[in-house]
Amino acid sequence: MTRRQWIDYTKEFVGKIDPTRQFHQNMVNNALSLAYENFVYDTYKYRIHELDSMGKEYAVSVAQDGTSARYYSNLPCSIIEIDKVGSGILEVSTTTGYSYSFVPMYLQEIKRISGLEVEAMTDEIGYALVGEKIYYSSMTTAIQSAGVRMTVVQQFSEYALDLDESIPIPKSQSERFMETVLNVLNVVRPELLLNNNTNTNAPRTEQPRQDK
Repeated sequence: MTRRQWIDYTKEFVGKIDPTRQFHQNMVNNALSLAYENFVYDTYKYRIHELDSMGKEYAVSVAQDGTSARYYSNLPCSIIEIDKVGSGILEVSTTTGYSYSFVPMYLQEIKRISGLEVEAMTDEIGYALVGEKIYYSSMTTAIQSAGVRMTVVQQFSEYALDLDESIPIPKSQSERFMETVLNVLNVVRPELLLNNNTNTNAPRTEQPRQDK
């Protein structure tokens, strides 16, 4: 479903559970955004093989800083931060194929090899995310001129509201995702509320006393 479809579906779903609860579109969008971040975290932690399917590819230009001479790109969108090297960047490649391998690094690693002979001899290009910029090592002028392809896990709100652009949530996980959205909105299904009340009001069973 698209972002707008998820918003409309959530409002309708909540209305069926509790007609007295009405949420503004912005509040629903924020809840979906938070739930999507949690969904991405869980995917990385428990179903990492599914993470690649959540990426979106962008064509990204490469510039050179006039002061430091370092090559860099600006993030094409706001991404979800993941606890790994490269964070929410899943892949970087050339626009003409995979003749060079792009390797995620930390900025200190790039600084250590910058200017060394090995930097000019390798066919691997390192990249490090710092804030909203990606810095490169071993970048070539040819690749800089052509730009790169970058696949990222972007935030929920970065998806177009009114375009036919589906949010990459597998059908097998859609119910779990919606449960997270309900938790964020503090909406409880009636059957869960009934179960909680039943457990709370259940008579306590007295343990038999043992005489000493």
